[in-house]
Amino acid sequence: MKQKSLRYRLLLYFTLIAIIPAFVTTSITFFHNQKDIQNSVINDNQQMLSQVMERISHKISQVDDFSNWICQNPGIQDLLILPSENVNSYTLAKAQTIRELRLQSSYRPISEYILSLFIVGNNGADIRDGPEASLVDINILHKSMNRFSVGYWSGIMENLTPLSDNQSVLMYCHPILDPLSHAITGHVAILFSENLFLDEFKYFTQSPGKYALLKTDHGQILSLAGPKSQEQVIDILSDLMKQEASPDYFTLNVINSVNRLTIQGLVSTEPMRQQITTTTMSMILLVCISLAITLLLAYFLSIHFNRPIVQMTANVRYISNGQFLKVSAIEDQSELGELNRHIIQMSQDIVQLMEDQKKREKEKRYLEMRILQAQINPHFLYNTLNSIKLMASMQGAYNICSMVEKLGQMLRVNQQIREEWIMLEEELALLESYIYIQNIRFKGKIRYQAQMTDHNLGKLKILKFTLQPFVENSILHGLSPKQQGGSIQILCDLTKEYLRIRVLDDGIGITQNKLHEIQTALDHSDNTEEEGGIGIQNVFRRIKLRCGLQYGISINNRPEGGVCVTVLLPVTR
Repeated sequence: MKQKSLRYRLLLYFTLIAIIPAFVTTSITFFHNQKDIQNSVINDNQQMLSQVMERISHKISQVDDFSNWICQNPGIQDLLILPSENVNSYTLAKAQTIRELRLQSSYRPISEYILSLFIVGNNGADIRDGPEASLVDINILHKSMNRFSVGYWSGIMENLTPLSDNQSVLMYCHPILDPLSHAITGHVAILFSENLFLDEFKYFTQSPGKYALLKTDHGQILSLAGPKSQEQVIDILSDLMKQEASPDYFTLNVINSVNRLTIQGLVSTEPMRQQITTTTMSMILLVCISLAITLLLAYFLSIHFNRPIVQMTANVRYISNGQFLKVSAIEDQSELGELNRHIIQMSQDIVQLMEDQKKREKEKRYLEMRILQAQINPHFLYNTLNSIKLMASMQGAYNICSMVEKLGQMLRVNQQIREEWIMLEEELALLESYIYIQNIRFKGKIRYQAQMTDHNLGKLKILKFTLQPFVENSILHGLSPKQQGGSIQILCDLTKEYLRIRVLDDGIGITQNKLHEIQTALDHSDNTEEEGGIGIQNVFRRIKLRCGLQYGISINNRPEGGVCVTVLLPVTR
C-alpha cells in the first residue's frame, strides 16, 4: 500500500480550509483594492516630487551659471592676482568690475534669494554684494569656507551674522582658478535664503500630512519642507533619515543623478484609510465564514489523528514509568507510525543500556575486590625486605641486596601513589626497576630501552601498572626460552586522538593458535582471571572500564620475530 505521509494530509486539509473560503474571496476584494488605492496615491505624489526636482534643478543651474560667470570674468581674475599691497587701491578697472558684478547679481532670477555675495582672494581681496554682506565678519566667513571638502553646497546652516532676520541660510562656495596656471586664486561664496528651494515644495506640502527632505549625495540637507514648524518637520523627518518611518506614512524617493540630489518624501496614509475600512469590514465577514469552516475541519482532524497520538502518549508514559515491555505498535503508515516505531526502538535500547550498565557495575565491583585482596601490610613487608637486604649485605651477596632494594622501591611507589592514574614517566620508572630485578634472575641477558617522540609525553597520565604485565609476558614467554636473551623496547608516541604505547620484543613470538586464543579471551573477557597477577585480561578490562570502548590493546607477531603489543589510551594530562 502506498504510504500517505502526514505532510500530504496536512497540505490536503489546510488547502481546503485556506484557499476556498479565504484566498479566493478575501484576496480579490481586499488586496486588489488596497493595492490600487496605494499605487494611485504613490504615483500622484511621486509625479509631484519629480516636478519639484525639475524646478530645483533649474535653480541649481542658474546658480552654477552665475558662479561660472564670476569665476571666468577677466576683471575679477585680474583683481585676484594683484599683489597683496595693491589689493585695496582704487582703480577704474576695479570699480568697473564691481559695478558689472552688482549688475549681474541684480537681474538674475535667483537674485531675490541672495543675502550675501563674497569674492575672497588669496591675496586678501574682499569684494561683497547683497543686503547682509557687510554684516559678516571676514574671519567667520573664512572658517565657514574651510569646511567645504566635497561639493559646493553646505546644506542648511546658521547665518554668519546674528543681526539678520534669516536665522538659517544655504551657503554655496566655488573656487576661482587662474586661467594660465589653473591654481586656486580665491573663492566665490554666496549665502542664499533657505526659501531658495523651500518655495518649490509649497505646492507639494500644502496638503496636510506631507513632508519632504532635499539632500546632496554627500548628506548635506538643503531643504526641510512640511505644513508644520521647522522643528516639528525635523522631528518627523528624523525617522525618515533613520529609515524608521511611522507606519502612518509611506516614503518616496526622487533622485537627480546630474546634480546628485535626492528628495525623500513622507506622505500620510490617511486618505486611504476610509476606503480600506470598508474593505476591512468585508474581509471580517469572510474571515468569520472561513472560521466556521475551519472549526468543522479541525474537529474532523482531531478525530482522525487522535487515536495514534493517544497510543504514542501511552507508550511514552510506560517508558517513563520503567514498564518497557508494555509498549505496543500502531497500524499507521504515516510519520506518526514511524515515530511510534522509533519510540519502541528507544525502549529496547534503554533496556539494553541498563543491562550493559549492570554488567559494568559488576565488573567494577570485581576489580575493586581484587585490589582489596592484593593489599598487604606495607610496614611488615618493608621491615622484612630491610632485614633480607641487611643479611645479604653482611654475607656479601650484593646482587641480592640490589634486587631487594629495587623491589622495595617498586612496593614503596605502589603504596605512596594512591591514584589510579600516574604519569607515563613514573610507569616507565617502575618498569625499569622491574626489569632490573628480572635481569639479576636472567644474568643480564635482557636489554631494555624506552623511547618517547616528545619528552612532554612523560607528563601524560596512564592507568597504573598498565605496561608491567606485557613486559612480564615478554620476558617469561618470549625471551627466557632463548639462551642469549633478547631486548624489550617501549615506544611512546601521540596520534591525533590517542596516546599509543608499543611494547616490542625479539623473542620467539606466539603461535597463531595461541594468539587466536588470547584475542578470543579478550573479546569475551569475563570475571575469571589467573590467580596471582594482574594479567592481560585485567588490564584490558580496566582500560575499557575507565577509558571507554574505543580504547584497548592489540597483540601481533612482528615480521622480524617477536611480539608487538599496542596499547591505545586517551590523552590525559
